[in-house]
Formats: sequence, structure tokens, C-alpha cells
Amino acid sequence: MHFYLNNCIDVLKPKFLNNIKSSKKVSKRYYMHRYFFYFFIILPSFLWAQASDFSDMSLEDLMNIKVVSSTKKAERIIETPASVRVNTAKEIKERGYLTFEDLLSDLPGIQFRNIQGFNSYTFFRGGGVSQNNKVLILVNGMKINELNSGGFYGGGQYNLSNIKRVEILYNPASPMYGTNALSGIVNIITYEPSDYKETHSAHVGILYGNFNTQATDFRHGYYDKEIDFGVSLSGMYKHTEKLRLSGANNDNIWTDDVENFETNVSTDAIVTLGGFSLGFLYQDKNASRTTKYLPSQSQEFGTNWHIRFMNAYLSHVIEKENWSNTAKFYFTDTTVLNDTVGQISLSGNYQKRYYRPNYLIGLEETFSITALKNLKLIGSLNYEFEKLADGFSTTTSASFEEAAAKPDNPDSYFRNNLFSAYLQLQYALLDSLKTGKLELTLGGRVDYSSSYNFVFTPRTGLVYHRKGLFIKALYMEGYRAPKPWDYDGPSGGIANPELKPEEVKSGEFIAGYNFTNWLKTDVSVYRNYYFNLIQVQNLQNINIGHVKVTGIEPGLTIRFSNLSLFGYYTYTAAKDNNQESLKEIAKHTGGFGMRFIPVASLIWEARTRYSGNRHTNETIPGSQNTSIAPYTVVDTSLSYMNFYGLDFQLMVKNLFNEKYFHPTNYSLPRIRQPQRTLLVRMIYNL
Repeated sequence: MHFYLNNCIDVLKPKFLNNIKSSKKVSKRYYMHRYFFYFFIILPSFLWAQASDFSDMSLEDLMNIKVVSSTKKAERIIETPASVRVNTAKEIKERGYLTFEDLLSDLPGIQFRNIQGFNSYTFFRGGGVSQNNKVLILVNGMKINELNSGGFYGGGQYNLSNIKRVEILYNPASPMYGTNALSGIVNIITYEPSDYKETHSAHVGILYGNFNTQATDFRHGYYDKEIDFGVSLSGMYKHTEKLRLSGANNDNIWTDDVENFETNVSTDAIVTLGGFSLGFLYQDKNASRTTKYLPSQSQEFGTNWHIRFMNAYLSHVIEKENWSNTAKFYFTDTTVLNDTVGQISLSGNYQKRYYRPNYLIGLEETFSITALKNLKLIGSLNYEFEKLADGFSTTTSASFEEAAAKPDNPDSYFRNNLFSAYLQLQYALLDSLKTGKLELTLGGRVDYSSSYNFVFTPRTGLVYHRKGLFIKALYMEGYRAPKPWDYDGPSGGIANPELKPEEVKSGEFIAGYNFTNWLKTDVSVYRNYYFNLIQVQNLQNINIGHVKVTGIEPGLTIRFSNLSLFGYYTYTAAKDNNQESLKEIAKHTGGFGMRFIPVASLIWEARTRYSGNRHTNETIPGSQNTSIAPYTVVDTSLSYMNFYGLDFQLMVKNLFNEKYFHPTNYSLPRIRQPQRTLLVRMIYNL
């Protein structure tokens, strides 16, 4: 369950922080305290760690975790031809993540432009900061990006308590998944009926916290081995007002009237019988749009951005000793609903409502064959049809005090037929205990679209591992297809039907080693070249953007009997067409975390993340500069598990109330990020 306590911030606020301005001695203690945590960033800065479930797995087991996102076939993470990290259900639960950004923020190489509003922007390894559509989000392999723009919607609409694991792939994944997998993918894998083989269990949770945060969730499953029939069901409700943005909290831009809420509802169900599976996912997100506009432009309250994400699929799987086949029919809907109040304009004296329906239907046939002892073939055939609104259907009222009517259906639609074929072979060049295993991967995908013609995306990989050592050399390409949002151009601009897909070429070298049963290190070096990026010129979207990103991600994992440590550092050099560094990407980021079990069932965890300075496109009020200062944020949690079926948790986000900001791409140069947040949660496991 989950609990949030209102107005409890001051309980944890150290006395010396209250007096920091009046006492030099206390101020010195405060800064020594800050430097202490910087030390824990710098100390492990030559190493990075993959997220791991420390309590249940040895370091050797961590290297043998099976993932499916890289090849759509389960294989050990040490062998997969990709850079993959995993978050387990236990980590998600113990760390008390509230939103999807919370989960991603503890991973190396991921940065944000979070406006604390109706959406946030997530960037993998500095790629494509013009928009939030370079990362593909999957739930059980099903795409959930917003269809009209290809954008990735972050926020609280994901039911994190129903997640079995999250696989994060940092490479371009278009050879496997097509468009939008330009910088990488995030595959959310939920609980399914077969996970309830041992017991017909259930989970119920409630959560409360300051900033009027509250949530409740449940999941339940049933599985009958004899007839191979099962059902799983989950649901969630979540509401939060996030943080305080009025007055000095955010450059004195908004007053006490500022509204900043998000309300989410989510439900999903899976039914299995024999080799058949029927799945359904529904997410509803309703959030304030205040932070998109300045008070001089728009009213500070009354807006709501209401979007629905819906997936359904029917699949059939045949598993044999040397081959398997999966056939899937699926449907995806991402609609901005017609009760959305996008703006209440004071300068224009009107309210504006939006409506944008979109849907996609598809068929996919995937097969894998072990043709010889050392040869595996994986392939797929895919067809998709998209019907997307050309733009928003809108209505405008006669006054900002008067509600606008609900919009009708859009006047025109964008239709696209897409045919795809993929083939990959994996051949073991070496495979013995003495020599280790050396495997070559070669693959490629051809997409033909009725809108943007042919696109070919190849992948190659050479993976070697022996005992505790692994080495990977990878090359992949990816693309993102233009969408109606791109073709129509910027607001009030000129349409451009001749846009080409955005593309990337990526090379990466990864090496890692388990030195002992308690020490693991690895490092990744990569180079990504983005080209044909869509940018605005003379009020029209055209393919003119280029970005080159060079990065290094080293890290470390240490595990003792009851203490686990991890640390990472990332260096990201991202430059545009003019060889200028991208303003929104920090060159230096890092993190450090520890997990300690002092007694059975009691778990304490703390995580620190650091970001170097970034820059804004607009001058920051008051300071008259464009630099966003570096920051260090500490999150911590204390959990007592399995007390007669009950779990109790206390979580504190931003423990030391660091005042830190993210840049925006709107008229506002920067947005304050969450202040100290106290959360209490209780979970009952049946």
C-alpha cells in the first residue's frame, strides 16, 4: 500500500538549513554536507553499474539475466548483441518510484527536459533534443508512443506495481521495432497469468504524501496448470500536485493561483489459454497545462490535457524444441480527448479545446529457428495501417471566462500503410569452456511505407564472453518516420509533404568483468551520428539537423552479504551542425547508490544523482544568464517487508531539498524540479 503525509516536510528539515543565511558556522556545515555527497559521486566516477536486484542474485546471476527486447527472443544479457540494463520489480518497489521519470532518472545516460506539466522530454545519450520522439516505449512488446507525433509521454500513468521488470536498450532498435527506436527503447514487462503458477496471489496498495499526492493500486492473478488457463488483472489510481511553483519557488513567475496537477487511471488484463493470449491495456492521463504558458499569456488554472493510451492484442505462440512461431494481431489508440482545455488565453480573451483521435492496427508474424548447433535465425513479417488526425480539431470560446464547446471530428486524416520484413542470424564462431563463446550477429529490416517509401536499417554485433569477462562490439542504425505533427509544420507555418525520415548510425564497444564474487565493473564507449533531423526553417519543417554524440559510461557494482553499492559516471559530448555543444545536455552526470539490510526484512536504500551545468535558450529572470547550475539530489527509502503479509515503506525524494531546475523549449527558460517529498506506503500481499 502507499501513504503520503501532508505538511510533514519540516519534520525532516535539519535545523542548520533553516538558519543557513544567518550563521556562517552552520553554512559551512551545510556546504561540507553537500561536498560529502559530491565525493560519493566522484569516488565511483570511473565506473558505472547496471541496475540489479542485489538481494536475490549473485553477480554471476546478474550477467545471466534473460532479456527479450534486443532480439524478441529470450537470451542472457551477457550474450545479447546490445547495451541493455534491467530494473526489477523488487527495485521498483523498494525505491518507491512514483512516475516513470523517477525510474529512468537512476540510470546512466538519460537526461530530461521536465516542465512539470502535461508531459516531459526524455533524452538517451544526448540524442535528438529537438523533440521527445526519439525513444520507443513498449509494454509487453507493444508500442505505446503517441501516434500523431511519435512522442513518448512520461508521467504517472504507468502502473509501476504491476511491472515485473523494465528492459532499457540504449542502441538504435529500428532493425527490430521500426520507427521511433532512434535512440533506444524501454520495454515494460508486466505480470502475466503464468507468474501466478505457484500461488493465486494478490497485491493491494495505498500511498499518501505531501503535495496532495495519493494513490491506490491492485493486481491479482490466477493460473490453472492442468488446462493451461490463466487470468491476470491490475488497476491503479494516482493523483498529485507535484510541487510548489508559486513566487520564489520558480523565479517569481507564477502567483499562488498556479495549478499543477496530474491524475492518472490505468488498468490492464491478460487472459491465456494454451498458446493463445488476449491482452488489454488502458491508460488515462489528465494534467494541467499551466507550465506551457506565462501568466501574462494565460490563466494560471483551469486547463487540462487529457490523453488516452489503449492497446489490445491477440497472439498465438507455438514453442518446439528447435523452432518457435508467434502470430499477433494488435490495435493501438492514442487520443487527445475532446474535453481537453489546452489554453485559457488572457491576451486573446478565449478558451480553447482540443481533440485529436488516432489509431493503428497491425499484424505480425515472428519466428525463430535453430538450424544448426551454432546457428540461430530470427525473422518477422509485419503490416500496419495508421489513421491519424492531420491536426487538432479545436473550438474557441468568445471569452476566457466562457467554456468552449467540445470539438467535432477532424476534417482530414493522414493514412499510412507500412510493410516490414526482418531477418537476423546469430552464429557461434567459438563455443567451449576452454575458449569461451564468440557469437556474430547480422541482421537487417526493410520498411516500405506508402508515405515515406523504403527505409533499410541494419545491425551487426560481435559478442565474446568467458567466465566473468564479456566484450561486445556493436553497430546499428535507426530511423524515425515523419508524422502528421511534422508534415503540418510549426503552428501557423507551411506544410512540407516531402520530409524524409530522421536517421542515426551508431557504434559501441562494451567490456565488463567480474573480478570476484563481490565486485563487477564494466564500461561502454559509443558514437552516435544523427542526420536528417527535422528542424524549423522559414516557418517550415525540413531535414537539416545533424548531431554527433560521443560518450563514455563506466561503472561499478559491489556486493557484500548485507550491503550493496553501485556507482556510475557518464560523459556525453553532443554537438550540432555548427560543432556547438547542445545546450540542454550536461557533459557530466553520475550517480551512487547503496542498499543495506541491518536485520531481516528491514531494507534501507539511498541513491544520489548528479548533473553538470546546462544552458537555456532564454535569459533566466533575476540572474540574467542562461546557465542552469549543477545539482545533486538524494533519494532514500526505508522498508519493512512481509509483516504478516504487510509491507511498510517510508520514502523521501530530494532529501536535502535541493533547489534544481530543468530547461524547457517554451517561452519559460527553466522549471523548478520537485522539492522534498515525503511518501508513506503500505502494501498487503495475499
